[in-house]
Amino acid sequence: MKVYIWLQLISRMELTPGMQNLTEYCKSAYEKAETVIHQWGHIQRTTNGAVWFCSILGGTEREQQLAYVSGILHDVVRPTTEEICHAQASAEKALTIIGGYPEFTDSEKHEIYQAIKDHRKPVPWKSPLHQSVYLSDKICEHMGAYLDFRAPAWAGELSHSDFRGLKPVEAVLHYYEKVSYKFLTERYPNFVKELVTYQTGWNRRYVDALKSNEGWAVEMAEKFFYSGRGKEDFEKTLLSFNPKGNQREWVNEMRDYTAGKKFQHFRNLIGATPV
Repeated sequence: MKVYIWLQLISRMELTPGMQNLTEYCKSAYEKAETVIHQWGHIQRTTNGAVWFCSILGGTEREQQLAYVSGILHDVVRPTTEEICHAQASAEKALTIIGGYPEFTDSEKHEIYQAIKDHRKPVPWKSPLHQSVYLSDKICEHMGAYLDFRAPAWAGELSHSDFRGLKPVEAVLHYYEKVSYKFLTERYPNFVKELVTYQTGWNRRYVDALKSNEGWAVEMAEKFFYSGRGKEDFEKTLLSFNPKGNQREWVNEMRDYTAGKKFQHFRNLIGATPV
């Protein structure tokens, strides 16, 4: 199982038979996800990051297993527009799903529920598991060079609703303006602030290039905007993109991340953890 091989690179955690079964269920469910950027690729990466954060925060193997389950279920309800809180809705549906898996105790189900419910915004964190999905989703998937491909695709998807009428570059810049609060280091625990600064450095440089109308940045924005607008397979678009000039720096970083090769670098940027 591809996701398991990647997990072996960052954690010694084992997948129970029930977790493997749940993984196959989720892979099938996310194939039907309403948005192309919230399909299995995003789920897999967020899940692996959640297990990794849980591990470096001192979480036990069982906590890492619960972080894994929280990760694969964290966007199980994800409409294109946030008319309802997708984190709350996903947490509630996750409870229903894991209700069919007797290996999880009632207290473990509650911990999974909390990790999913709180993955959108910072709250007083109770445990490594509780904050694992939030840290992974926000720092790994909503920052870094990878986001500079994901954001245009998301803006393209939103061009049918929230971003209707905006041109590609306008839509992408509007997206970054809307989510700029997520880049504030004070939203994150002290031990990850250097990592947050590193990740958001990519995004600040890319936004500056877009605002300056630099051709390489505009081309990236337009390519992935129209891909998202047309509901093309996001993972295939990432893999097939042929970079030119400055795009190569972004593509190399993005592909290292999506291949699971950035965790050692990320670990070097992380300070003393509160364990």
